[in-house]
Parts: sequence; C-alpha cells; structure tokens
Amino acid sequence: MTLGAEAEEFLAGVRQRVDTALRGFLGERRSALLALDAAAVPLIDDLQRLVDSGGKRLRPAFCVLGFQAAGGDPQGPVIWPAAAALELF
Repeated sequence: MTLGAEAEEFLAGVRQRVDTALRGFLGERRSALLALDAAAVPLIDDLQRLVDSGGKRLRPAFCVLGFQAAGGDPQGPVIWPAAAALELF
C-alpha cells in the first residue's frame, strides 16, 4: 500500500522541518556540553547519529496534524519544537 502524493509531500515537509529543528537543538547542546565537559559530547553525537539515520517521523506528523485540527497554523513556528521533541521522546 502506498500513500498518496499529498501525504508523501506532507511527510517529507515534516521530516525536513523536524530534522532541521533537531540538528539545531543538538548543535546548541553539543556546544554547551563542550564548554562544560568534553566527555559528555559523545552522548549528543550518538543522538545526532540517530536523527541522521532517518525515519518516517510519524510522531511529529501526528503532532502537527493534531495541532492543525485544533485550529493551529502548521506553517507557524510554534508547533515545530514540540513535534521535534516528540521524535526524541
């Protein structure tokens, strides 16, 4: 079974925005940890490898769809940190 073109496009957009948010967050955390204790940096590097390994990003997609169903604007910046956090959860 395959998804329709619209669904595939939506999921690709979610993947892109969530991956960008996660890379930014993890990059900031990596810099902060490096300043505190370089021994902790491999933890962030491992998380980054997990993010970079891909995935469907269904949890964030459902988060965005729920936000949109409740009247939120999925093009705005509000939902993306929450959607990204769900992917790490």
